[in-house]
Amino acid sequence: MRILNEIVTKFDQVCINFGVEKIKMVGNTYMAATGTIGEKSEDNYLLNLADFALALMAKMEELNKNLSQNFTLRIGLETGPLVAGVIGKKKFAFDIWGLTVNVASRMVIFFLLFFLDFYFYFILSY
Repeated sequence: MRILNEIVTKFDQVCINFGVEKIKMVGNTYMAATGTIGEKSEDNYLLNLADFALALMAKMEELNKNLSQNFTLRIGLETGPLVAGVIGKKKFAFDIWGLTVNVASRMVIFFLLFFLDFYFYFILSY
């Protein structure tokens, strides 16, 4: 649990550095998106998302070295429309849905046929 917390904390900081919105963490899946909350004025948000993914890969490499681990990182990137909203009556949660989310998730799942460890998917909406 300590190692997972350290990885998530470091990835959360990368999100902040790149202006990417962390959506949720489910098990060893980390979902994040950009372009969802009025960020369309930034012309290069697709490039920003790719740079974010590269930064996560570098961070995972650094964490593996510091923690003496050999975790792998799988990333699914997809662009397209999605639905975002807050759900819940007592415990609110922001979430996203749609084909764009499903495609990014399936990219990662395909990799899981061959590997296990941490996997992450990131969605860019427009």
